Amino acid sequence: MHLGLMKRILLLLLAATAAVSVTASSRTDGKQTLSGKPASFQGGDMFAFSRYVRENLTFSGDCYQEGDIFRLTLAFRVAKNGKVKDVEVEKSSGDDSLDGEVLRIVRESTGWTARKGGASDVREWLRMEIVLRRGTDGKLHAEDHFPYRKADTMPTFEGGGPVKFREWIAERVGDRDPDGELIDVRTSLRLVIEKDGSITNLSVDDRTPAWLVERIGKALDSVPRWTPAVMQGEKVRIQASLQLLFGKAAERVKANSLKDGDDAFLIVEQMPKFQGGDVMTFRNWVKLNVKYPVDMYKQGVEGRVVATFIINRDGSLSDVKILQSPEAEFSREVLRVLERSPKWTPGQQKGKAVRVKYTIPVDFRIPAGREYRGDGRPANSSRMGRSQITQF
Repeated sequence: MHLGLMKRILLLLLAATAAVSVTASSRTDGKQTLSGKPASFQGGDMFAFSRYVRENLTFSGDCYQEGDIFRLTLAFRVAKNGKVKDVEVEKSSGDDSLDGEVLRIVRESTGWTARKGGASDVREWLRMEIVLRRGTDGKLHAEDHFPYRKADTMPTFEGGGPVKFREWIAERVGDRDPDGELIDVRTSLRLVIEKDGSITNLSVDDRTPAWLVERIGKALDSVPRWTPAVMQGEKVRIQASLQLLFGKAAERVKANSLKDGDDAFLIVEQMPKFQGGDVMTFRNWVKLNVKYPVDMYKQGVEGRVVATFIINRDGSLSDVKILQSPEAEFSREVLRVLERSPKWTPGQQKGKAVRVKYTIPVDFRIPAGREYRGDGRPANSSRMGRSQITQF
């Protein structure tokens, strides 16, 4: 196994990334909302506008080098007449000249259709990550380097998807630990699938045993390339989070998987219990463990994540899915907490343990008067916002 890869996996222990897909968000009165239909650019969305900005950027070979990466976030408003107003750099690329060039292109852009519905002072957000490449003309050009969560065509692995990839890793890891015992581990792997199908930015759950990290790393040293994702005809990077199951953990999930006539119940005679209580106890547990994403707090972003999950016959929590979320950072945080749930006492129907499905919303709200003070912490608060859970 390459030492560099091993170090990357060991050190990048599920650190939450700030990058999200280039998209339009709206903000009014310092707080985040997503009402109405976002502004459109020349009939396209914010990805089309991001491409427009990249294609119009110019770079001097004396100031920049091929492979340089820049990240920046802008906020602006599209007036009813289609004019761009109030353009501001929210997160700098670190280069004043580049920031100024992007600001100029955004201000001079035409062909906008204003947002329909919602507040009149709503602002659109453009989050960009670009990497410089030298074209056939010898000049440097900006390419999209953003790690998206979704694309028009998602990446595939040997003709399959994430399940095929998980099976490929599990086969090479084996089913026995160093002591010869059957493995019983479930963990998470985060990675970025690059435009050429290679994988980078590997990180694993910090609960993963060191010997298993090493085995996963050895497997990934020889991993075949994926077929990359495509967005509007352009290959893009995809950021993915996958649950890995080994040995007994994989067998339990397989045994609890949905079969004909074996669907999860919504209501049963004896509902599952969590730490001696009911779903209210679980709500409190999630509330205590969810942390407000730093970038979202700094930007004043609020919103609701709606998630579903299943309590299996052995009390484990699985099949976590995000049905609704305003931002990828919120989704990742909710997934992180739910996947770490302690075991429940399973539900019962006619004296037998059965699978039970729950749906819960998680609300991220910033308490009134708690403002981010610019040094990494909110003013007058030891906790950055709160997360509230309500039940349908």
